[in-house]
Amino acid sequence: MQRFFSLLCLGALVVGLGDSRQVTVTCGTYRDRIQEDLQLHRRMVRVRRERLLRQQSAQPGAAAGGVLPAAAPRSDAGDIAIIEDADGVVGQRDDFNLDNKTLTFTPSSGGYKVNNGGATYDTAAANAGTLIGSLGDDDSRQFQLPFSFPFFGASYRQIYVNSDGNLTFVTGDSASIDRSVGRFTGGPPRISGLFDDLDPSVSRNGVYVLSDAGRFIVSWVAVPEFSDTGGGALHTFQIRLYPDGRVELAYSGNPFATTAVVGIAPGGSKGPTSVISFVNTAQGQEFAGAIAERFSSALELDIMAAIQKFYQNH
Repeated sequence: MQRFFSLLCLGALVVGLGDSRQVTVTCGTYRDRIQEDLQLHRRMVRVRRERLLRQQSAQPGAAAGGVLPAAAPRSDAGDIAIIEDADGVVGQRDDFNLDNKTLTFTPSSGGYKVNNGGATYDTAAANAGTLIGSLGDDDSRQFQLPFSFPFFGASYRQIYVNSDGNLTFVTGDSASIDRSVGRFTGGPPRISGLFDDLDPSVSRNGVYVLSDAGRFIVSWVAVPEFSDTGGGALHTFQIRLYPDGRVELAYSGNPFATTAVVGIAPGGSKGPTSVISFVNTAQGQEFAGAIAERFSSALELDIMAAIQKFYQNH
């Protein structure tokens, strides 16, 4: 009898390594899910190959050239396919790797060009900014921009600062649902420094806004991830906007992100979405539509690896 292996609706399998709150969507299906899973899978493959190469250099006889292990023997139970939890089926998907770096998004004829560089976090600008008082967990505030800001073909004079590490146009976003690529691209036009479950209400510092004729800067200063105990990891980063449409994301003191999305999006699921690795993207590469990377420090199911492992011995 021929058997069919179906993946109907696999939500994220998470072995919690932190206590950051996530209101999880039961079915993880959305338009850009396949790109998100492919990018995270490629990241895991690179990590596994690098680990094998280190083992090869340290242990004579290890797999040559970083070749991944062969498939394990088939071990099904009747009509139930059993996939061993090994060789990357479950692992850390994409650790945050932008600390002390700066991402620049520059408008171009075909969309935006992306560059990554060294640390440019502007401490003076953060110190000169005005604290957004009483900004709570899952909260949002509206601000007037000091200039007309062009973004994906539209111009805006108002912007929303959302506590969860992002700026939006047209409307704020204070929902508590998953900070996923699907929500990132499907919601309002968005600029995300660290779209994560952040809680400024328990920060000794908070979120600061500096607005002048030549720039608009929002700084999250030692803002923790949400935690039931109030002791989540602290994050410090900036989003900087300029009159010519440039966007800069600068990081300074971001140890890890349990689950977060970084990038820019036109909103409303418009156009294509490029789910990429910023540090592995060529300088000045141009993208049309949303540009994002999704980070996670949790142990999760690599759906692509699970599918490959199934077909290796079925």
